[in-house]
Amino acid sequence: MASEKRNPIVFFDIEIGKQPAGRIKLELFADVCPKTAENFRQFCTGEYRINGVPQGYKGCQFHRVIKG
Repeated sequence: MASEKRNPIVFFDIEIGKQPAGRIKLELFADVCPKTAENFRQFCTGEYRINGVPQGYKGCQFHRVIKG
């Protein structure tokens, strides 16, 4: 029985001001676009580094949220 490889899931913990507001979970479709999914995963986890400095979304603000 072969094990099926699953798509990675990453999350953003959201705060409004300093108050926790919830968690957004994102499934990355590595089965469809593996390189893009891996690049985004590394930005989400802070693994991607430039000159030893982690790059990513930690501490970033949302500009706007589009419903849909």
